Amino acid sequence: MGVLHVVVNCQTSHYVWHTFKQALASPSNSYIMQLHSSFQDLQQGDDTITIFMRKENALFDELVVVGRPISLENFNL
Repeated sequence: MGVLHVVVNCQTSHYVWHTFKQALASPSNSYIMQLHSSFQDLQQGDDTITIFMRKENALFDELVVVGRPISLENFNL
């Protein structure tokens, strides 16, 4: 599981740990529902396929981080 996108803008190791603590804290159900909704509403639009897939993978990874991964079958849909 890639986590670089979570800490890419962190300037210090303290900030990295703080960011991980926030990212891995117990997520609320509304946040999980928001992630699922964002995933379902994602459209390529004017983005290149590379940018679209990065957005899609970031949402997929975030769902894994919060402990609610989607199946690969649903991901492919």
